[in-house]
Amino acid sequence: MTLTATVTSKTPGRPSGTVAFRSGETALGEAALSDGAATLVTATLPVGSQTITAAYAGDRAFAPSSGSATHVVERAPTTLVLASSVNPPAVGQPVTFTATVTPAGGGMVAFLEGDRSLGAAAVDPSGKASITVATLGGGAHTITANYPGDASFAPSSRSLNQVVARAPTNTAMITSPNPSAPGEAVTLVATVNSTDGMPTGAVSFWDGDTLLGEAPIEGGRASLSTTTLAAGGHELRASYGGTRRTCRGLARSGTTWSRRPPRRRRLRHRPEPRRPPGRAPPQVRLQPPRPRPLRRSPCSPPSPAPNASWSSPDQVSRPTLTLSCSGNPVLSRRWYPPTPKGGSVP
Repeated sequence: MTLTATVTSKTPGRPSGTVAFRSGETALGEAALSDGAATLVTATLPVGSQTITAAYAGDRAFAPSSGSATHVVERAPTTLVLASSVNPPAVGQPVTFTATVTPAGGGMVAFLEGDRSLGAAAVDPSGKASITVATLGGGAHTITANYPGDASFAPSSRSLNQVVARAPTNTAMITSPNPSAPGEAVTLVATVNSTDGMPTGAVSFWDGDTLLGEAPIEGGRASLSTTTLAAGGHELRASYGGTRRTCRGLARSGTTWSRRPPRRRRLRHRPEPRRPPGRAPPQVRLQPPRPRPLRRSPCSPPSPAPNASWSSPDQVSRPTLTLSCSGNPVLSRRWYPPTPKGGSVP
């Protein structure tokens, strides 16, 4: 900071000598007059409002004099840069956050995750402050570094988005029994596994868009029993919502069938008709079925067969053809020979 005091007089000539500068009761230094002005450069003024006094001691021709002015000293502005050693890390992996303050000053830097304090670190001579944490859960986080400043330097702040990758999970589900009967208790068992420890939380069980219920995970398994499945096929699924450490998961059981109950046949009971007193009940007589007559196909061979013979009382008029099967005559038919040209058959 540069302080300048100007000494003037109505008497001809120029004052000479020195001017003493003070800040309150603190001496800042002296400067010689040159062409009626004295200049002092200082860097010791404290931050804040103060009264600066310049006193001229006088010389042989000019009497002493003094003057004052109010001066406000503000803290030097600073800039802060925040960096992460790895982004994104896995759940539980250490992450180092480094804040760099420029210009380098003293004091501390506080680190926050949202409104939660992660810790604080002192600013070293190079202007850096850093901390290492391994407690961030899975997901996105806002990390903030706050530098409150000191007697000479103004405060500054900076934030960054830190993403922590949640551990993947694998969800599987089985149902028993399958198929089942309507109203029968069906047990749904979901198994949730992860490569980073044992998942916690709860599993939701669904029948299509209908929530059947939720069950907590114990030892990597969650089970639910239901009796609300109607007859037919059901698309059942188990949904794991995840935690700060683990991702979400989904499992489907395929199609679970609930069998329809067997259809019951109703028997109609016909009451026995009333009969007059003393009258005997009717008796039912069973008769054997009538035998069916054998159907025989007509037999008319075009030429004499081995067991066929001709007999006719009259070789000219009406011969008779007799067909024998195994020696037993079964068919007798009279046969008329073709009429010769120009003749007639009696």
